[in-house]
Amino acid sequence: MKRLTILTSLAATVVAVAWLNGCAQLNTDSVHYSTNVITLNASNFQREVLASTKPVLVDFWAPWCGPCRAMAPTISAVADEYKDRVVVGSVNVDDETALSEKFNIEGIPAVFIFKDGKPVQQLIGLREKQEFTDALNQLLTGKVTAAATKE
Repeated sequence: MKRLTILTSLAATVVAVAWLNGCAQLNTDSVHYSTNVITLNASNFQREVLASTKPVLVDFWAPWCGPCRAMAPTISAVADEYKDRVVVGSVNVDDETALSEKFNIEGIPAVFIFKDGKPVQQLIGLREKQEFTDALNQLLTGKVTAAATKE
């Protein structure tokens, strides 16, 4: 019985080490977005977002944020679908603290939708693609005029 316990314990240790080794190799430095998602920072935010003639969807995220990483494919899909009508960008809040502070980012993922350089809608937390497309379609058809927040 003692031998079985030792073997079971050893097997559990091997599995745990293999799992931890795999987790350590995860790339947490970046999120893989579509090529239609612009990386936003302090030097290009004015030009790409605030001065844009198109609506802009901005994803505020961090590499350590699981929900942010889970939502990256959704943001990419929206960027691909709306590539000719909407600018889609991402802001790494760890790298761009000034932008995070400017927009009072307190929780991530946080997605802001801008029109004419002003945020008109915020979607906080992990969201489904349909919520983004509904918000963008309303904006593109002129049904959104005032700032709105969805949490």
